Amino acid sequence: MTRVESTPSTPVVRRQMHLPIPKFSLGRLIKLGLLIIVLWVLVQVSRTGMWTIPVISRLAYTRPEPRAVSVELSTERTNLASRLSAAVGGSVQIADGELTAVARAGASTLHLGVQGLNVANAAGQPIELSFVIPQRHNALVRIELTPRLANQRVQFDVQRTRVGMVDVPQWLVGEPTKLLLAAALAQYLTAAPPMQTVEAVEGGLRFTFAPR
Repeated sequence: MTRVESTPSTPVVRRQMHLPIPKFSLGRLIKLGLLIIVLWVLVQVSRTGMWTIPVISRLAYTRPEPRAVSVELSTERTNLASRLSAAVGGSVQIADGELTAVARAGASTLHLGVQGLNVANAAGQPIELSFVIPQRHNALVRIELTPRLANQRVQFDVQRTRVGMVDVPQWLVGEPTKLLLAAALAQYLTAAPPMQTVEAVEGGLRFTFAPR
């Protein structure tokens, strides 16, 4: 018989792959964190529309549009005063076109240096007071307001303030600006009978007055 000897098998050598794992020191982590913070700040600045940052502004910013005024702008402010003074035991609606005219007159008197000031309202939403800042690439400011009565005076509470696409603190823009609309309306309401309610409605504000 022929003897068959087994040939020893060649051992298979398995190669171990070593992926490069970056080594982070504390200093590198701090630098990476600072880089992320700086990038985030640049993105937020570009989203305000007040400054143009190359590349970032093109990717992160889209210029918003203000809410449209639903009623044609009215400049008959004398007629508005007479309507309010004659509203005994009834209601008067001031269209957003009239509110816009009143607010623009107040802004012009104070020389605020803003343009395109609009006051617009839609059903079920706060009033939007908007304007652009010409010195800052026409950055759009939008302030959402809700009206209320306080000691027979119309006041507004700020719900939201945005510069471009960014929400900003109320005290920075919204709180000072709300006084403009309240003060502009006050001069037309001085001769009006006592007010009972004020509410935002589709296309403006509605006042109800007590009988004398």
